[in-house]
Parts: sequence; C-alpha cells; structure tokens
Amino acid sequence: KYDLLVWFEISELEPTGEYIPAVVDHTAGLPCQGTFLLHQGIQRRITVTIIHEKGSELHWKDVRELVVGRIRNKAEVDEAAVDAILSLNIISAKYLKSSHNSSRTFYRFEAVWDSSLHNSLLLNRVTPYGEKIYMTLSAYLELDHCIQPAVVTKDVCMVFYSRDAKISPPRSLRSLFGS
Repeated sequence: KYDLLVWFEISELEPTGEYIPAVVDHTAGLPCQGTFLLHQGIQRRITVTIIHEKGSELHWKDVRELVVGRIRNKAEVDEAAVDAILSLNIISAKYLKSSHNSSRTFYRFEAVWDSSLHNSLLLNRVTPYGEKIYMTLSAYLELDHCIQPAVVTKDVCMVFYSRDAKISPPRSLRSLFGS
C-alpha cells in the first residue's frame, strides 16, 4: 500500500491564449469538497498531479486513459443512469523536477476536455442559482512491474457561469489577502 496525494485542476482558455486554473470555492469547509467555478462554453484542460514519497517502488510508466462521465446534479451517483463516458485526449504526461532535498516524487498529466461532447444540458448551460453539477473523473495509469493499471477516481463539483462573468475567489479567501 502507498499513500498518494492527488491534485486535480481544471484550467480554462483565456483571451491571451493561456490556460488559467479555474477558481475553486472551498467555503463549505470540507476537505476535498471544493467547487470549480467555470465559464460556460470555454475550452478546458484537466490536469492531474500525483505526489508520493520518493523512496517508494512506485514508478509511473504511462497514462492509459483519463475518462469523465456520470454527469449529474446530485452528489450521489445513480448507478442505473446511462450517460456518455468520454475518454480524454492526453496531451502530456511527465515527471516534474523537484529540489534535491525533496522527499517527494511528482507525476503530472494533462488532457483536453470538451464538455460539449457529453451533449448534457447540465454542462452546456449556466448552472441555475443554488444548484451544482457533479462529474466523475477516473485515471488509469500503468506502473512498472504491475499487470493491472492503478485507478484514481474523483467526483468533482462544478458551477457554470456565463462566459463573460467575472469570477473572483470567495469572500473568505479575499479577506485572508486583505482586499
């Protein structure tokens, strides 16, 4: 058994041509329960970073697949529901350099996510006030000396705003930086 820290990031294409990480609202105060605040109709990328202790025998060979699906407006998954599960195009996968005195290994991969391919009204429109959208991400990774892939799965929570909306960090974060 190994302890992993996995960091999920959704980035959106800015007018400058750069992909910028989306704001995440953590006001609920629960660990791992942030809400990605996204713009409707914008190109996106999903980045996953896996961190573990350096000395371990874990060595990531490749990302077999990153799939997204189970689009819903409740946190609970309805196993009977049938919706499109998309396999995303992986555009990069690599180890990140860490300082010599770091005791951790960082492996990061990035995929293109076109939410319109789900053909889901929940993803194609602005989210009604008070509602949230949930989606399941699953990464299948090849490890050295393992026959079966390692699977990392996460349910993410999202709210879609209009394309032109100015999204700022939640108030609690702004007060921390003294706005």
